[in-house]
Amino acid sequence: MLRQLLIQNGEGFRLPYPAASWEDGMLLGNGRMGADAWGNGEEEIVTLSHERLFAPVDEGLTPIPMAERLPEIRALLDEKKYGEATDLIVDMFHQKEGLDEKIWTNPFFPAGDLHIFTEQCGIYEHFERSLRFATGEGTVSFTAGDTAYVRNYVVSHAANCLAVRLSSDCAASYRISFSRTPYKKNGMHVNKKMFPESGGERFFEPEIRVREHGLWYLCGYRGKQKGYGMVLCVAGTDGRTELERQSLRISGCREALLLVSVFPLENRSEEAIWEKEEQRLLGLAEAGEKPAETYQALLQEHCSIHQERYERIALELENKHLEAMFQAGRYEILSSCGEMPPNLQGVWTGTYDTPWSSDYTQNGNLQTAILALLPTGDFEGMRSYFDYQESLLEDYRTNSRVLYGCRGIHVPSRTSDCGIDFHFDRTWPMVFWTAGAGWVSHFYYDYWLYTGDDAFFKERALPFMKEAALFYEDYLYEDEKGYWKFSPSYSPENTPAGSDSAACVNAAMDISVATELFRNLITGCRTLGIEEESVQKWEGILAKMPPYLINEDGALKEWADPDLADEYDHRHSSHLYMFYYDVPTQEKPEIIEAAKKAYEIKMERKKKEQGTMAFGLVQAGMAAAHLGDGEMAGRMLESMAQNNYYRTYASSHDYGPSIFNVDIGGGVPALMLECLAQSTPVLDERKRICGYEIRLLPALPAGMESGHVKGLHLRGGFLAELEWKEGKLVSWEIENPGEKKYQVILDKKEKNC
Repeated sequence: MLRQLLIQNGEGFRLPYPAASWEDGMLLGNGRMGADAWGNGEEEIVTLSHERLFAPVDEGLTPIPMAERLPEIRALLDEKKYGEATDLIVDMFHQKEGLDEKIWTNPFFPAGDLHIFTEQCGIYEHFERSLRFATGEGTVSFTAGDTAYVRNYVVSHAANCLAVRLSSDCAASYRISFSRTPYKKNGMHVNKKMFPESGGERFFEPEIRVREHGLWYLCGYRGKQKGYGMVLCVAGTDGRTELERQSLRISGCREALLLVSVFPLENRSEEAIWEKEEQRLLGLAEAGEKPAETYQALLQEHCSIHQERYERIALELENKHLEAMFQAGRYEILSSCGEMPPNLQGVWTGTYDTPWSSDYTQNGNLQTAILALLPTGDFEGMRSYFDYQESLLEDYRTNSRVLYGCRGIHVPSRTSDCGIDFHFDRTWPMVFWTAGAGWVSHFYYDYWLYTGDDAFFKERALPFMKEAALFYEDYLYEDEKGYWKFSPSYSPENTPAGSDSAACVNAAMDISVATELFRNLITGCRTLGIEEESVQKWEGILAKMPPYLINEDGALKEWADPDLADEYDHRHSSHLYMFYYDVPTQEKPEIIEAAKKAYEIKMERKKKEQGTMAFGLVQAGMAAAHLGDGEMAGRMLESMAQNNYYRTYASSHDYGPSIFNVDIGGGVPALMLECLAQSTPVLDERKRICGYEIRLLPALPAGMESGHVKGLHLRGGFLAELEWKEGKLVSWEIENPGEKKYQVILDKKEKNC
């Protein structure tokens, strides 16, 4: 596994050679700002980014007015004319936008490159780059001639800037400059408004200014007031600083400290903002302090935030490769949670043409990236997810109203700095997917279960969940048997066998998500003794949910429609949603057995899967963990370990590794922890939470037979510490700060606590 890596207790990596591309660099970040340091001894390149840098290529878009054609769409679906229903919305899009191709979400892009050129180092040796996950500090060291050089990096959580300390044991000279990241087509899709057919890029208007204390990089978007900026300050050096045409030179120094910030701008022409940011950076270096002292002070302040969050949980495994995957994933996601959660590439990118626009893909990718935040106790990171969703509420309300004529909210499959649902085409009629708001609601509810924060439930979770429920109140309508009908519907990103379109009626995932939403609303409100009138209404809605169907194989159908045949061999496992987070004890036993059968059939194909979408392996692995199938959970981990990691433990979407992507950075740690312990609320006859069932080592996979975990958070507010050897528990302890009732399941025996 993970060959060519040098590992140190799973806490980071050390590589004895330069990074030839940004994908092999050191990923540094504080959630808001990202820096990827790569290059060689002579020239280091630091590709900088910011969580809010989504190019505003498409602004002011509105959804197609689908609500006015909804009766016609539903009639076509009832007549099994799925392709015609899809064509109708695609034609509406073409007429509205005058385009033949779908519109991509606003793409995430790099701010630019910082170049650090070390003079007289064309020939060097003893090169090493390393990154410590616990502190978030990266280091490059090498020798050239008789001189030893060291470069230290940290993107400070406290100071919100990149700090670079340059040091050497003899006097050295450096040239520092900014440049725009070179355009490289990734071959997946091209935003033609940024990259016209003639080739190249013309959307940005950068300008570099040399200042007394450093450099300014001013960049606007062509034809717009908006833009962004970068400021670099030399915050201290024992050498001489000389200003050149578009760069600066530091000569005769043994140490120097560079501070760099990236920031978005609503008005790029207000130079007072630049002055203020420059003064802020210079103010971080107190008078009289040496560069080393300032750097250490910044690092210490950073660690008081980053390291404290990182060390809330500790996992030790005999298999150090798996342990390193756990630690690297936690570092990757922690470093990507700022005011917004991780996008597809966290908070980093080295290309203007990012895969899938590096947006927030909300039909599985984003949910996988944030999956480990609650069990690892990183509640700050989880709140960035809620902040992001709430920032788009007006767009979600517009979607619901214009697309479906409904109240409430509709969360689309893809979002960026905009939440309007406009990304779809004939192959992917994603505008028919209605489970988004319900799926987001799951995490609001789960946050309450993990933290016991009743105020959060009442003030943040409940309002969001009620808006998600309000959409269903208007969207659902009765079929001829009196059950609700989900029409139009869509099961990401699968097409029924033999059908001419992915458009459908009654996708099992839609039913599962809506059912979970109303059950959680009822349980949460009943437990807290609130909203009784609404609870009775929700119980009435829940009672009319359409029944799941079972196919000729005895498996749960992905579409609860007798005319739509299952397509098992697909990278998503959407109809196994009921197993993603637990086994739904409120479902009928025959449905659980059918879902298990569907799982078994899917897993037979997963054993042979090669190549695409690592987060699909996480989905399958989570289902395996909740069904007690440690062998299959281990297969999923082994597959990702062998194929989905770069040399630096950065994670990949496809095998290879190929396509840098952070989904499994959150998914792999979550899957490992779910194999170690699970907690399920126990309900009384009125659907109130009266206790918890805790299962220890429910699905221990290969590679995790022996180990120790401390600081594992569980639903109910419990905190667990476990030690196990060769598959057997050696010791366990559960903290219960809320003094809730619980029972432990171990070797299928109950222990009342």
